[in-house]
Amino acid sequence: MLNIEPNSAAQVAETTRKAIRQYDEALSSAARLTLSFIAASSDTNIPVGETQKILAAVHKSQSDLMAARGTMVSAVSLMTSVQRRSNIAETSFGCPGPTPLDYANLSEPLRAVA
Repeated sequence: MLNIEPNSAAQVAETTRKAIRQYDEALSSAARLTLSFIAASSDTNIPVGETQKILAAVHKSQSDLMAARGTMVSAVSLMTSVQRRSNIAETSFGCPGPTPLDYANLSEPLRAVA
């Protein structure tokens, strides 16, 4: 059995969630960049061949980010596999991504009406 210190594992889980959020933020920024560039370049005389090269480079960066995010998904799977073979197998650190508490902070709490 693998021996993992629970506090260290919790820190790794939190850092992993932050990393996934940062990949998502980077993808969102790249998408906004694409839209901004298209809007800005439509009012210029930049040759279509040059705008195509720029858009292709931005698209490649988005693809690279998506591939990196996919690699992180694999890393999470591997870490989960290690955890399941450890002394903290029954401990839940939550899935990467927003937690229920993150969602709770986004909106008003539900109120029961009788």
